[in-house]
Amino acid sequence: NEYKSYLSSRNMEQCMKQLVEASRVMSSPASQQTGDTRKAAEKLLLEFKQSEKPYQICTYILENSGDSYLYFVACSTIKEALMREWNLLTDDDKDGMRDYLLNFCNTHQHLSGYVLRQMLHVVALVVKRTTLTKAQDYLSCFVDNVCGLLESPNTIMLGLELCSSLIDEFTIADKTLLPYMSYRHNLDCKEAMEDAPLFKIFIKIVQLASGIRTRVPTIKNDKSYWIKVMTILHSILSWDFTVVLSKRLAQISNMTLPVVNLRPPAKWAMLKEHPIINLLGELYLIFEIDEDLQHLARLCLVQLGTLQGAIFTDQEDRVGFLQRYLGVMVKLISRAITIESRVQDHGLSLAVRQLLWSYTSYDINSIDTKLWEEFIRSLTELTIHVLRHSTLEDEGSTQDVVDVLFDSWFNLVGQADDLVPNNILDECMLKVVECYVQCHMAPPIGIRNDTSDMEEIDIDTEEDDRVRYRDQLHIVGALARRNLGMTLPLLTRLLLQRAAAIRERVENQEECMPLFEDIHWLVLLVGYTISDSWTEGTASIPSHVTDYLARLEDSFSVEAIQRFISEELGQCNEFKGNHVHGAIFGLLELAVIYQDLLSKGACHFLSPQIYSSLMWVLARVSASYLMPKEHRYAYIPSSILLILGEESLVGRWLVEFLLEKVISGLVFFVGESTVASDCLTLLQCLSRNSKISTILLQNNNFKKLLEQFTSGALNLPSTECRRLFGGSLITAMSHLPCSDHPDFLEKAFGRVREMTIRQLSEPTVREVSSSPHTTNQILAALDTFHGVTTGLVTKVVDFVLGDEKTESSTCQTPTPSGGASAPLSADGANYQYLARVEHLLRSVFDMLVPILEGCVELMRYAQDQAPITRTVLELFCCISDSVILHIDKNQTHKLYDICYKLLKCYSENSHRPGIISLEVGVEDAKYDSMLLCLRLLSHLCSKDFLNFDMPDEYDDSTSKIVLIGLDKLVSHIDLDLLKFPKLSNEFFKLITFICEVYAEKVSNFPETGVDQILNMLQVGLNNYNEDITFYIFNAVSALSVYSTNNLIFRKKLGQIIKHTIKLISQQELSAELYDPAADMVFSFICKCREEYVSVVNEIVSEQSDPTVRECLRTALSALMPNTNTEVTRKDKSQFSKIFENFAINVYGVCR
Repeated sequence: NEYKSYLSSRNMEQCMKQLVEASRVMSSPASQQTGDTRKAAEKLLLEFKQSEKPYQICTYILENSGDSYLYFVACSTIKEALMREWNLLTDDDKDGMRDYLLNFCNTHQHLSGYVLRQMLHVVALVVKRTTLTKAQDYLSCFVDNVCGLLESPNTIMLGLELCSSLIDEFTIADKTLLPYMSYRHNLDCKEAMEDAPLFKIFIKIVQLASGIRTRVPTIKNDKSYWIKVMTILHSILSWDFTVVLSKRLAQISNMTLPVVNLRPPAKWAMLKEHPIINLLGELYLIFEIDEDLQHLARLCLVQLGTLQGAIFTDQEDRVGFLQRYLGVMVKLISRAITIESRVQDHGLSLAVRQLLWSYTSYDINSIDTKLWEEFIRSLTELTIHVLRHSTLEDEGSTQDVVDVLFDSWFNLVGQADDLVPNNILDECMLKVVECYVQCHMAPPIGIRNDTSDMEEIDIDTEEDDRVRYRDQLHIVGALARRNLGMTLPLLTRLLLQRAAAIRERVENQEECMPLFEDIHWLVLLVGYTISDSWTEGTASIPSHVTDYLARLEDSFSVEAIQRFISEELGQCNEFKGNHVHGAIFGLLELAVIYQDLLSKGACHFLSPQIYSSLMWVLARVSASYLMPKEHRYAYIPSSILLILGEESLVGRWLVEFLLEKVISGLVFFVGESTVASDCLTLLQCLSRNSKISTILLQNNNFKKLLEQFTSGALNLPSTECRRLFGGSLITAMSHLPCSDHPDFLEKAFGRVREMTIRQLSEPTVREVSSSPHTTNQILAALDTFHGVTTGLVTKVVDFVLGDEKTESSTCQTPTPSGGASAPLSADGANYQYLARVEHLLRSVFDMLVPILEGCVELMRYAQDQAPITRTVLELFCCISDSVILHIDKNQTHKLYDICYKLLKCYSENSHRPGIISLEVGVEDAKYDSMLLCLRLLSHLCSKDFLNFDMPDEYDDSTSKIVLIGLDKLVSHIDLDLLKFPKLSNEFFKLITFICEVYAEKVSNFPETGVDQILNMLQVGLNNYNEDITFYIFNAVSALSVYSTNNLIFRKKLGQIIKHTIKLISQQELSAELYDPAADMVFSFICKCREEYVSVVNEIVSEQSDPTVRECLRTALSALMPNTNTEVTRKDKSQFSKIFENFAINVYGVCR
């Protein structure tokens, strides 16, 4: 109150003293102030910033305070007031403020940097907002005056700061960053800047940058000057020009690039000439003495490499620039290698990557061949140089540079076939691959740091390698496939040598750690070379491999392969024959050696990491090569079909061989969850192939494995393993005829099912919490059934992707008499396959119903045990997500009934002590279970949303279960729980979906339920992020349409509308949300006109300022259409434009 009295009476001196004291408190360390003192200071400064027309007091502070922090506060207050009150100010007021601040900066040369920038930012803001209302040459004349400041040594820094502020302000054309201006106004201002003023600034900055040649000795003394010059130069080169492309196309063209392409108009022709290119290259070299300056020079060089558009008159002009740029790059790369600068390596790698992304093979083929070869050789030397340093020194310090360089090589390998000549490129790619291999091999062959001093290699390191180096390995594999005749023999030879060395050292009980690391990388490199697809279900033989094999059709013999398997496999030092076959059998050789050593009791000498890597790679290789699906290829070499095809003896042997290795991994590496997981991943890859699964089901080892599982003797160490195994069994069974499904289900899962049902029945289930053994058995069974459901859905996905396409000549449909009819068409056979999978899904669901019912009882007595709650809810989520679209109506009702009982049980028992257990480092159990419950309801909703085969009479059971289930959960969701982002997102997304799909039912829901939903919408609007707000706007928009007959419901929606309008007027709503807010307000106005008038009156009556009241009433009334209209898409689109103008007009009005 004291502050307001000072301000209202304009007692400037007293007001300034209060603000000086507050600024002193805010600028001093928090430890020197009490909490109340700091809060009082914050409140005072906030009130000052929000005060009406504070320009006089702000100018008084600038003239008299002398406090830098208070200067900044005053400038910030002026800026916010200008944005808020722009429409209330005269043109003289705006021009006067601009001139005053500019003159103040000119007469106070020693202002702090952050104060100067803030003042000039306000100047730039005024200039931008008045650009379109002034004379046509207003902006150009203002820029001329700015350039005049750059002529004098006394004002040059002021001129540079003002240039920077103008560029920063005018370059923004995003309505989310400037909500107080329309998007169209922003773009028009930006184009006005591009027309001539920006080019004038560019010319002047280039002149200043050219002065570096005479000021080299004083660079460090003038560092701030040069940083500002280079920053402005980079900002100009990064300008997103809109005069060439339409606004939408310009956005799309730069959407996926890490930097904005430089697309200036034709008048900027000097950019493509020698002087500018050479100047940037010279600046890059001169600034070697300072990393900050060289970084800015590098950014400018990268941006120049993206030069595109109308600046090039023809292809010859474009190629000329590319040649000049490449010439400079070759010199800079040579220099970087000579001085061994990590900073330069990184900068040049970025420039090269951006250049290769910006120009096509057509452009490259047009340049001088000698220059292109010189550039490729320089890039190769730089890549090898960086790879060696990343190995010999700290690997993390140069890993980013390696990734950027490999991005460049990936671009080149994608265009390699179109580049002429490409023999030089292939030669350089081979050098890169050889260097990469060398960097991951131990001495004397390689240069990797010796790891023999390590006691053991943690198996998790291997997992990190797969994730961390996935992109690198993928690119190296692509490079290696360009030279399969050279790379595969190298990799295979090294792999065989080290596999033999492993056998010898283990038998002699010698140290093997360096060899383990070598083999680990060789296995990954071989795998990535011969198979380039790493998503199960879409694996394929790379085209380079098929082309390579096609050239070697006469260089293989089936008899020789069979003789090698029977006589040499396990003791082979060299494979004579096809190199692709050699790579595959090199992996098998390693597997045989490991198997032999394991059988001799040497497990403790061997690395689980190697076996895990081997299984992981064999899974991908088998998915591509073993009994390949011929319909996916235009051509498959006979060397693949005759050796690994469906009819080959070697292929059948290999299936049995891989199954043996899976079982060995499970038996010998007990407790190693990663090994078990990779072994079972290989098993699942095998079972997904219909031909392979037939062999598996007839295999004695597979039958023994199944018996071990049913008897409980199979030890699977983790949840993931149990789910993989269940999925593998059901996937193999999915290829059987429907008549065989019941027998196999009983054989595979009957004992486990019956045991689980007994354990989940009364009174056994009461003892679960006190019996860890029983609990573990139940959890293991539920994990397996979870995997079974997931595995079946995988087969549906295979069908959708075309992986299970059936040839018409091989598929027949049974006749009623039991015989075979004529062959089905391909489409008929495919859909018969899908029907078989759906039949199995329904059978599995019927099998699981008693278990699901038992799980409800389990939750009743063991809900306080987080592992049980999580496993049960995950199983329900998986089943509801997987089978909901494939089961019949009766089964759907059964699922709804069980899910309702589960949610009811969860709700009734959530209040029990011990349900919420918070421990340090452990996720909140209630959060975890609530998130799963919400996902369960979301999955149940999909039955109505995605099922297009609904009966004639609409079945509203889905809406009932979802609404009742949500009603059960809402009472247990509080603000603290919604602080978890994932849970709050899932919760409001579900509410929005319900309100959109079942809007009419929600509006007629019992009053208590409606109140809960609307209260949660209100809570979400007040407390959470933009995504939540977006969901809420969509929900209210849908509810408004069906609220006509419910007065209380409409009034509650009106409170949300009121709050939204206040958020806009108080500058608290992101402009990105204006469109969904407009849809919501429009729907509400159309259907609840009287309530909207009431909302307007409430908002207006809350304002004390008559001017503000009138402004709000006019703006809000303008939103109402003349008559009640239907909510149509066309009307919404028109209203959205009106609403944007409304948001700009009332922006910051309410305080």
